[in-house]
Amino acid sequence: MDSQHHLTDKPLVNSLSVGLLVALTLFFAPHAIARAIDDELVELRETVDSGIKSTARQLVERLSFSGITHEGLYDAIEQKLRENYLSKDKTTVEYLSWLVKGLAVSGDSSRYSVMGEILSSDASRKLKRHTKLAQSRLEDYTQWNPIISEGVEKANDEQELATIRVTNMLNANDSELVRAGVKRVYFRHRKNANLQQTVSEMLEALYALPTPDEILVDAQAWMCRTLAESGNSQYKDLLLIVADDASSKKVRSFGKKYAKYL
Repeated sequence: MDSQHHLTDKPLVNSLSVGLLVALTLFFAPHAIARAIDDELVELRETVDSGIKSTARQLVERLSFSGITHEGLYDAIEQKLRENYLSKDKTTVEYLSWLVKGLAVSGDSSRYSVMGEILSSDASRKLKRHTKLAQSRLEDYTQWNPIISEGVEKANDEQELATIRVTNMLNANDSELVRAGVKRVYFRHRKNANLQQTVSEMLEALYALPTPDEILVDAQAWMCRTLAESGNSQYKDLLLIVADDASSKKVRSFGKKYAKYL
């Protein structure tokens, strides 16, 4: 009787163990995958909550072109603005001027409300000036954020997160976003081989095409500069071709100049 009991119990215990393992795997897997973006959000929220004025610029630089739309984060930024926008203290006004720029990155039209309040109030002229700029930028981020943030949940670390975002920008059907993406490679990711390769492919696809879009022309000029600063001599031949055959005189001159760097 005991032996029969043990024989029937073992498969049950094993199946329960396997079931529990599968359930735990399914529960924790998405959390592990999202770790990079979750960690970033925690850091950004801590920066906002700290209220340390000297960190405002760094906060906005991290938010810009991040695709982040987390409501709680922007609620916290908006609350700081509402509590302080009438201040005339120079340090506080500088702090708030950066925060209102950060609020624009949300791309959330509901944020126009606090911006309108600032503009109709007795807030400092400097804050009002930056608020007007933020109003005009918010609509851009409404379009850009879904493009930039596509696939970021797959990132396991900060570098992967940055690579996904910048790749999305480079492949966007928006010249200003493309240019911003190239500049991010130049200033922040010069040694990222995958991003440099994407820049190379973009330049190769674009240089011979005539375009009246001056922003896209400028983006191609930045592509030449970025490939040169990579220090990778494999891009020299492309830059020499661009120097001879690009449809834009500006891009030809940048190709010629930066081919000499490699």
